[in-house]
Amino acid sequence: MSGLLNCGHVQFYPLPKSDVLDNYYSSNYFYESIKIEPDVYHNQWFDEKDLPHALFIQSLSQVKSEDFHGTEKPTLYDYGCGYGGLIAKTVQLGFNSRGSDLDETCIAYCKSKGLYASIAGIELLSKETNLDVITCYHSLEHFLDPQEFFEAANSALNSNGFLFLAFPNGDYYPAQKDFFGKFDWCFFPEHLHYFTPSSIQNILIKNNFEVVSMKSNSVAESQLEWLQESTLASDCDVSMIDLDALYRLHDTNLSSRDLRVIARKKVNPKPLIFPKKCTFELSELASGSIGGIKFSIKELDTSKVTPRLVINVEVNKKLYKNYKVILHLRDKETEINDSGEFINLDFYPKKPTSIWRVSESLDLYAPLFIDSQFSNYQIEIGLWDQDLLGAYEKTTCIIGSIHI
Repeated sequence: MSGLLNCGHVQFYPLPKSDVLDNYYSSNYFYESIKIEPDVYHNQWFDEKDLPHALFIQSLSQVKSEDFHGTEKPTLYDYGCGYGGLIAKTVQLGFNSRGSDLDETCIAYCKSKGLYASIAGIELLSKETNLDVITCYHSLEHFLDPQEFFEAANSALNSNGFLFLAFPNGDYYPAQKDFFGKFDWCFFPEHLHYFTPSSIQNILIKNNFEVVSMKSNSVAESQLEWLQESTLASDCDVSMIDLDALYRLHDTNLSSRDLRVIARKKVNPKPLIFPKKCTFELSELASGSIGGIKFSIKELDTSKVTPRLVINVEVNKKLYKNYKVILHLRDKETEINDSGEFINLDFYPKKPTSIWRVSESLDLYAPLFIDSQFSNYQIEIGLWDQDLLGAYEKTTCIIGSIHI
């Protein structure tokens, strides 16, 4: 059973006893239950298309070039190293890397690859000194006592040393909706803690770490599936949404399923100022008619992280074609038929337009995956003839404006 603390932190209660967890991991139950070959785990760190791993490596490379350019080989310790892929990749990047894990099979595999890794837990990290970087990739949520880890990490790092973390986001809406029950990374006894942006910052500051960077892993394909189910109406074909806008929105709002945190050892750490979420204001609302369909904005729903427009559709005549509804947000200073910059929020109605009844009224839902590229947008609606594949039906109409 999980509990939600005042700071937003989620943990399972009661927590298992330490000897139970030691036996669980040392017996290789964890990896055997997942049934993924060791080479697959190891090679994920070398796959540039594997977004979560690639972003983690990208951050490490940037810190090495900017903060350790005068150091021959910064010392890196990977805590909970698994099959050693991160150790091998960082050695390739020019780190002096080693690590530890409780799973003897993992350590045997690491040694077969010529990597420096030990069977150990917190007792070994507590004895370390003069480390430049400690990495902890999706291990933090497994710890019985995270506070013990942060204390040991602070003691082991050099002055201004770095701590790199990646872990499930306790603020991720689909997991909260399921109350951390059946959701895919909610499993017991492996995952015991779910840190949120606020709770991870609290424990880091408590242990004299300052957050340098906090971002959200946006694994777009799975994100879109969950967004469709949990924050968007089923009328929306999310496959047409601008994926780049999705990445930007999730990184800004820290709302995706995983968090990436870079922290630095500091005597007097300062809190990270979280970016403010955009506020949206509707104005100049009007109705418009295209090809026998009247469009008007019903409301702007901002109850979730992803705002959405609710657009009312009234059918004035029988439609003999299937149309795709086109929704654009364009800089207000741009002419409506200009080919300049615009944000494409295309979507299909779930119900084919050819079977819409005359006088029927229905609502369509359009997610606002946008950033603050401009401050004023005009909202444009149009129809795309799916048979002709490229012809607008009587151009487009403006039905309102959005100010960010």
